[in-house]
Amino acid sequence: MRKDILICFILIISLSHILGHGRMEDPPARNAAWRFGFNIPANYDDVGLNCGGLSIQKANGGKCGVCGDSYLGSRDHEVGGKYATNTIVRNYVSGSLIDVKILLTANHVGFMELRLCPALDPNNEVTQECLDRNLLHIEGFGTQYPVNEGIDSIFLRAHLPDDLSCSHCVLQWRYHAGNSWGTDMVTGKSCLGCGHQEEFYNCADISIAPRDNDILLPIPTTTTTQESLFVFPFFDSFVFPSSFEHFPAFAYPTTTTTEPTTTTTTTTTTTTEAIRTTAMNVIFPLRPLKEFINQINKNNKTRRCYPTNEVLKPIVGIEHSCLHLCAVHCPPTLCACVQI
Repeated sequence: MRKDILICFILIISLSHILGHGRMEDPPARNAAWRFGFNIPANYDDVGLNCGGLSIQKANGGKCGVCGDSYLGSRDHEVGGKYATNTIVRNYVSGSLIDVKILLTANHVGFMELRLCPALDPNNEVTQECLDRNLLHIEGFGTQYPVNEGIDSIFLRAHLPDDLSCSHCVLQWRYHAGNSWGTDMVTGKSCLGCGHQEEFYNCADISIAPRDNDILLPIPTTTTTQESLFVFPFFDSFVFPSSFEHFPAFAYPTTTTTEPTTTTTTTTTTTTEAIRTTAMNVIFPLRPLKEFINQINKNNKTRRCYPTNEVLKPIVGIEHSCLHLCAVHCPPTLCACVQI
């Protein structure tokens, strides 16, 4: 009997090690962006980017791919991999305080860190050395967030550098667990959480607009053939019917290009140049009055809404806006909802 109990205890401990996974949900990491409506291949093991596992990471000298892939294995979440599509999932402003959400499927204590690096070359992944130069400050915790037991959804606020802007940056999440018995390489001390521990890494592709005296500036691009547009909510008040309250509209630019043409007659040849035009589009997401919002949230605890419009997807908080919009009318060109 005692032997059976001991075996069950060992199995439970083993399972807790297997299930100790997590992912970065806001901003959506490359491995999880498919869950939020982005056109990225689905990764059904998006909570398992742990460098190939503790034993493999130890065999690789503690090294890991910058986005959680095994150091010597396939880098599916880095440039050239099937999940690294250079899709910008969030647009921020330099010097701002951003919200970060982490989901843990099992809590193994330890600590978390956030790093940032401009992606200057679209053909090469950012390096860990570059990421280490921008270790972000987490509000209330410094550069490391200590993970407490019993928490599965973690909400952090991180400070973006005042002097850093980019049309494409990589935000890296690192989770260093602390539930394995080990020995510290320097002190020789053995304890729970000492020595090599399981680690998880995720990468999210974001943009950061520069700010100058509280005025948003255009994001510079490295090429003349590709225009980088920064999407940002345009706040204004509009008069809606009495059943709705005023709600910020979303303004975003779209660019269309007319292809060059060549016309030849018997005597002359006429060539027209490509014409590029930019138009400003405004969307008015109507929101119900406050007395309806609680009922909306109550009825939609298992409902997830996300934008279908590519320009709206990077807007911070757009999923929540889609939930309110779809409670009244859910135009398929803007938002869609699914039961989870």
